[in-house]
Amino acid sequence: MRHEAFRSSAIPGPSGPDRITNSLDKAGPIAVFGRALDPVIARAIDDLPLDLFPSLRTEGDVAEIDTALRSALADLRRLQSWLEVWLRDDIAFLARLYSELTGASTLALRLEPVTDDACRRFHADNVTYRLITTYRGPGTEWVSPRDAYLVEDGELSDVSARRQLQRGWVGVLRGTKSAGSDAPALLHRSPPVRSREAARLFLAIDDARDWPGGQPKPAPSVRRHEPRHGR
Repeated sequence: MRHEAFRSSAIPGPSGPDRITNSLDKAGPIAVFGRALDPVIARAIDDLPLDLFPSLRTEGDVAEIDTALRSALADLRRLQSWLEVWLRDDIAFLARLYSELTGASTLALRLEPVTDDACRRFHADNVTYRLITTYRGPGTEWVSPRDAYLVEDGELSDVSARRQLQRGWVGVLRGTKSAGSDAPALLHRSPPVRSREAARLFLAIDDARDWPGGQPKPAPSVRRHEPRHGR
């Protein structure tokens, strides 16, 4: 498996109306921010029982998202108040980062456990750009556009072309709504989940304008699953 990624040297906190053109468009189909979770934080997240994994879908500006997170993380706050503060602060930072990079003022956020293989096929998201990170478990797998010909019906014929974000890394993926002939959307998938004990904790942030009818609500039977819109 290829672990290298396209790292963006053009994402230094853009400003002005051309922020997307001057940053994300130059970053290619994916901009990657490599970072490692502190071992204490990673271990604390790994030790969380699955029924305490936070699950939230919400829309709003950064302040409104923080308010929703305070409610969604109430159980975690009672168990590990310091971990709740860290997670909320990190998500607020990533929400601000996405807003700065894209100019989006209203965000659509999902923080959910992933316990199945619903998005195991390679696909592109029907959004403009999507920010993702994985707090627990393996990160999102992806395929370089030059290897996209190896993907048929969502299956990759040559596993050596598979690339992967590491746990804690932040990726900003180009979706179909900002794609063009010379700027393809990124094909990616959720890595297989071998068991409930291997459940992932996954964050995705979109521009809320990509969801004019609002984010779909997961069915009760799959409340903790990712939608087919992508991971």
